[in-house]
Amino acid sequence: MKGLVFAVGVVLSLAGCLVLILGGSSLFADARSASLRGVGISVWVLDRWPEPGETARLDVEGHGGLAAGINRVRVWLDGNKLAEAAGRGATWGSTIIDKSDKEGGSASVEVAVPIPSDAAPGQPLQLTVEVDYVCAESIEVGVGKKFHNVPHHDELALALEPVGAGGMLLARARYALPPLGLLALWALVILGVMWLYNRRDDFKHRESFGVALCGLMMCGAIVGYWEIARPLAAAMGSPKGATTVLMIAFVTVLPWGSWKLTKRDSSLGA
Repeated sequence: MKGLVFAVGVVLSLAGCLVLILGGSSLFADARSASLRGVGISVWVLDRWPEPGETARLDVEGHGGLAAGINRVRVWLDGNKLAEAAGRGATWGSTIIDKSDKEGGSASVEVAVPIPSDAAPGQPLQLTVEVDYVCAESIEVGVGKKFHNVPHHDELALALEPVGAGGMLLARARYALPPLGLLALWALVILGVMWLYNRRDDFKHRESFGVALCGLMMCGAIVGYWEIARPLAAAMGSPKGATTVLMIAFVTVLPWGSWKLTKRDSSLGA
């Protein structure tokens, strides 16, 4: 029963995190418009600590409607244009196959932003990301459904902090220290909870304790995504792809390893 309850906890934790991701990846963007699932834009910083004179990459996404396409992205600093990138715009023609009832069209463009050579290290640059995009928005016509292309224009404020020469490694290490500390604390909590679980002798209390453990796993997975997985992924320089890998490891490998350790010492609760 102990193994079954633990497995249920892991499955629930994974399910909760996947629901958060599928519910809208814009929730985890570095800058985003008010709408997460509707019409709006999101920005991810791919190069978080550039040096003056170097280039920082931004991943800019426009989303909403049955389909979405980006026409143009411009990045400004104090009224001066730093970068511009063109998207493909509306690529869907006159027909869109709607496979679900949810409007989840999206398109993204990567923008290379040159950092001014006279930028002061440690002083955030207040950028403005300006996006022109188009969304195919559905309209009800009798018993059928049609769409029309609606142009949109949105702007987002984004702070980007350059670092001094050779300071990227140090900046990443400093950024990773707090989440690593939380990860160690989480490991101690799981280890302690599993040790207490092994000390329960009667089946009734062990089962209720297992249910509480499931809740702990679920909450830990959600909080851990925000406070541990995302910062560590950013420190690694992969704020989108590596986050999922870290999240899965966070809610599976670590609790599994802690469970194995406590199982080895289960005689303590005899």
